[in-house]
Amino acid sequence: MCDALSALPEKSRYIRGLVSWLGFRQTYVEYSRKGRFAGETKYSLSKMLKLAADGITSFSSKPLALPDYFGGFVLVLGDVVFLISLLKSLISGTAVLNLALVLH
Repeated sequence: MCDALSALPEKSRYIRGLVSWLGFRQTYVEYSRKGRFAGETKYSLSKMLKLAADGITSFSSKPLALPDYFGGFVLVLGDVVFLISLLKSLISGTAVLNLALVLH
């Protein structure tokens, strides 16, 4: 399993996900963990957020849909502003030169 894990080409490795993804037989060992003996975790909030982001984006295509939705929203918004601008210029007989004029 270690050889298979080492052979993977990923640069940013989410080990927790890759171990399961490799498909080797797994078993679980239950144990009771004692409290931290000394000090505090060295994993800062930013490191924890990066780990969470790696876990979400490494094994799901859903985060890739977010830019699609955002792009669609911007496209529709641009179309609405264009139509408002076109209608205002047709009604008034003059060209609308500024977005602020369109939205007033």
